Amino acid sequence: MGQSDRVNHDPRGPGGGPPEPRGGGAEPPDGRPTPAPPSRRSTLRMPAITGPGAPAPASRPSGAESETCGRIHRIVRWLDTSKGAFSISRLIMQTGADLRAFGPESKDDPRLVSKLWAVLDGMLTPEERESLLRAMREGS
Repeated sequence: MGQSDRVNHDPRGPGGGPPEPRGGGAEPPDGRPTPAPPSRRSTLRMPAITGPGAPAPASRPSGAESETCGRIHRIVRWLDTSKGAFSISRLIMQTGADLRAFGPESKDDPRLVSKLWAVLDGMLTPEERESLLRAMREGS
């Protein structure tokens, strides 16, 4: 391998001068370092509107936002009787939530319920899924 075949690994660059600054930009002419861009945390938040002119809070969420109770408990109870405790342990690992802590009167977290159904889609046969949906409708 000849001299021309070697790659220049000199950090000072091809001419042997000072190394190129990392980040691609040069310092301002006054010599101060370039300030970092502002982070998301440093942005201002709008204050909450309170007082007599403030809009009234919604009395009750509607549609998919409505609060439901006991769905997670019913799913766990059905799984325990139909598939066994191991299936619940598997769901707990895949969702990252302690599903056994939900009781019949516990408020359901909509994000957790959607995670549960996504995992159950891969875990249950179509017949088992239909049986679970039937049990959910009947409230048993």
